[in-house]
Amino acid sequence: MMTPMQPPLPLSSLLSFALVAFTIEFDNEAEHRLPHTTTDHQDARAGVLHAPWLVSSVMWVNCMQHLGEESLTARELVRRARAKTNFPGMRRWGYILIAPDPAGTRPNPPKAEWLVTATPAGCRAIATWKPLTKAIENRWQKRFGPEAVERLRESLLAIVRRIDPGLPDCLPILGYGLFSRVPKLRAPRAAGIEPLPLPALLARVLLAFAIEFEQDYPVSLAICANLLRVLDESAIRVRDLPILSGVSKESIAMASGILRKAGFIVEGKDPSGSPWNGMRLTTEGMAHRRASLRASSRS
Repeated sequence: MMTPMQPPLPLSSLLSFALVAFTIEFDNEAEHRLPHTTTDHQDARAGVLHAPWLVSSVMWVNCMQHLGEESLTARELVRRARAKTNFPGMRRWGYILIAPDPAGTRPNPPKAEWLVTATPAGCRAIATWKPLTKAIENRWQKRFGPEAVERLRESLLAIVRRIDPGLPDCLPILGYGLFSRVPKLRAPRAAGIEPLPLPALLARVLLAFAIEFEQDYPVSLAICANLLRVLDESAIRVRDLPILSGVSKESIAMASGILRKAGFIVEGKDPSGSPWNGMRLTTEGMAHRRASLRASSRS
């Protein structure tokens, strides 16, 4: 029995699938190799009392890979990463120290001038993370075939050569509204683009796509792709949305607040008398959903 042909996935979804898969594999391998702690885990390996909190590869890309034996000011680290990082979190989780320069003469220097230094645990994490990108790329070549991975790399390079060279090698940490923004103070990648690892190529193309999408649309690409995409004029149970969208209930709550404020959704008890809370698109929301699907499919 033939089924209706499904529309092709937009470029942003394909890029996202690949980048998320690479990130999950990277994080799983790091979890195996790096002594760490979590809410319900106490690592039995040596040095457990000094094991840092487990974090994702995001914090390697936008923070730790730019640190070495020497300290950097917070401003210089952000400039090199070309993306903001979570300084309070990385200090709290045991990876960095951040404090005014002891040799400085200013009594109250701005926090952008404070020195960021990797802790001993942070240095161990750097040594663990550093070879993992190449290791995962090698796995992908064996799993999918070197020709397929090389074709993907060349396709991404062809796009990266034509977009902003100052984009970071990672997706930015998104704030309220989930709009994609990068710092104004950025250092172009000194080594050029040819040596860029696969996840950096994926992130640059996806970020450029998101920035261009958001120039013409009032809702971020993340909200459109994660929540607006799965809604329609019929009510959907709110409790089902995390499974349908693939994101957490906290993200759903934040995104739905933005869509509700824009007049794109309504939420409440089903008028048919069902006891569950439902969410559906308004007429305006349906129009914007169709527009966003068309926009995200322009590749």
